[in-house]
Amino acid sequence: QSLPSTMTTLAELQILIADHNEIFQVEPWIQHLTSLHELALDYNRLMSVPRELSRLPSLTTLTLEKNSISTLPMELGRIATLKTLRLEKNLLRPPVSDAFEEDGMHGVLRLLRDRAPPKSRGTTPVLVGPGNPTGKFPIR
Repeated sequence: QSLPSTMTTLAELQILIADHNEIFQVEPWIQHLTSLHELALDYNRLMSVPRELSRLPSLTTLTLEKNSISTLPMELGRIATLKTLRLEKNLLRPPVSDAFEEDGMHGVLRLLRDRAPPKSRGTTPVLVGPGNPTGKFPIR
């Protein structure tokens, strides 16, 4: 079971609590709920967390307690607004489990922020040809 995709029409949704629903997957469309401040998916059957959550610019609270999550996408470290991350009673593996044991939620947030890959910015188009044979000068 997963969240219904019809929820993408709820553009102004700020709080989504879907605890105790036997959800096993969060679909990538969740990234379209850009007004979401709080997402609670406790006591479900999640085994993974989609990296698309990193595209939720307003997310402050993410609770994923009592699932079967073993690792987290480092992209979650890109969410500058994320203040609360609840992961108790999961199947976390190193390095996430080590960070959690050392300093709880704060340790995990620090790990994610330290290891978050940079956002892709695309590439600048380059013209190779007469006047620019090596392609060292970008097109302007």
